Amino acid sequence: MNANMLVEIEDTFDKPIDEVFGTPRIKHVRLLLYLRLRNKYPEIDSEEKLGELLDMEALTKIGKALGVM
Repeated sequence: MNANMLVEIEDTFDKPIDEVFGTPRIKHVRLLLYLRLRNKYPEIDSEEKLGELLDMEALTKIGKALGVM
C-alpha cells in the first residue's frame, strides 16, 4: 500500500483512512486490492471485475492478512 492508494481510498469514501478501515467492509477491501493490482493487470479494469475473481475463501485470507477480519 502506498500514499496514493490511501488518498484515493479516502477520496472515494470521503472519510479519513482510519474511519474507512475502522469498520472495514468488503467494498473497502475490494477497492484496496483493485488499486494495488490495476497497474500490473490491465485486464482487471474495474473493481467489479476484480470482485468476480474473489470468492469467500480468498476474501477471508486477504482480510486476515490485512488484519481486518
